[in-house]
Amino acid sequence: FKIRNLFIKGLAASITLGIGGSAGQEGPIAAIGGTIGSSIGQFLKVSSREMKILVSCGVASGIAATFNAPIAGVFFAFEIVMLGNYELTNFAPVVIASALGTVTTRVLLGTEPAFTIPPYHLTSFWEIPLYIILGFVSALLSVYFIKLFYSTSDIFKKISIPPLIKPALGGLLVGIIGIGFPQVFGNGYEFAQQALFGEMGWTLLLGLFLFKMLATSITLGSGGAGGVFAPLIYIGIMLGGVYGYAVHALFPGFTAAPQVYALVGMGAFLAAATHAPLTGLFLLFELSGDY
Repeated sequence: FKIRNLFIKGLAASITLGIGGSAGQEGPIAAIGGTIGSSIGQFLKVSSREMKILVSCGVASGIAATFNAPIAGVFFAFEIVMLGNYELTNFAPVVIASALGTVTTRVLLGTEPAFTIPPYHLTSFWEIPLYIILGFVSALLSVYFIKLFYSTSDIFKKISIPPLIKPALGGLLVGIIGIGFPQVFGNGYEFAQQALFGEMGWTLLLGLFLFKMLATSITLGSGGAGGVFAPLIYIGIMLGGVYGYAVHALFPGFTAAPQVYALVGMGAFLAAATHAPLTGLFLLFELSGDY
């Protein structure tokens, strides 16, 4: 890592999101945190093991600060950066960094989480099999999204135009999608919030699920800067909402409202796509404030 990445990643992601690119700010923030940790490690000339811990601390702090979710920040660092190495000597510094990142954000920006979510509950234990099926559906469709993402990137690599033109072409294509579905622009948290309050019909949810995957693949595949974390949350919410409408139409007597499934879909799709189940689980808990 180089210290200039602190400015380049932040500025590039801000431009991409500011002009409507379909991406998230969490990835660049995590990268910036990791860069800070790496820079400190290089300055102190630490070992490779200690360097990985410092990078993990920076990543955890960034994710925790972004979502106001310290536990999710810790598990994101361990599942993504440390690859599941939960040694106690690794755990303590990451927990401290994540907690401090959250505290600092709450002092500066307040204690509100990324989403305001109404209270939900399990209507019936007969819903549990339906949630299990939602998990399988999320897993299968996350594989499709990953393949779409890399296929789109490969297509842009094969296009014989100057590299600086490719992000502009990607922006044009996303703009065309936005003519029909402007909700795909940016990180989309405002519209994800609406879905969690049940303010969207199933047809709109389905359209946003499909076109958000495409818009994100185009934005990042064409060279736009940003992260995939926020789009995964968005896509999972839309998928869960569509699924919720379907099961509520089939079993209205013992199923919760569709937006409850949207909330669960968020955690399921995120966990499946990132191979980070604990991150998805605890992020879901911390955003909803309901364990």
